[in-house]
Amino acid sequence: MSMTLDELRDAALQLPTEERRQLADDLYASTDGDEDPAIDRESIDEAKARYEELRSDTVRAESLDEVLAALRAPLG
Repeated sequence: MSMTLDELRDAALQLPTEERRQLADDLYASTDGDEDPAIDRESIDEAKARYEELRSDTVRAESLDEVLAALRAPLG
């Protein structure tokens, strides 16, 4: 008799943390190739463009502290 998805999920959640991580990695790896390659290409192209902007000083990177401070500042 095969397990239902709920039964499988419940059983997986009973595994020790490291085994759950390994299972999650294995399941994720098994989906490779299912994604649209154009989307992956677009993501890579976007990352390269942003990296080049940073290298050429077209934009300035801000630290997490700077971003959080700006978000917390009152609008004015």
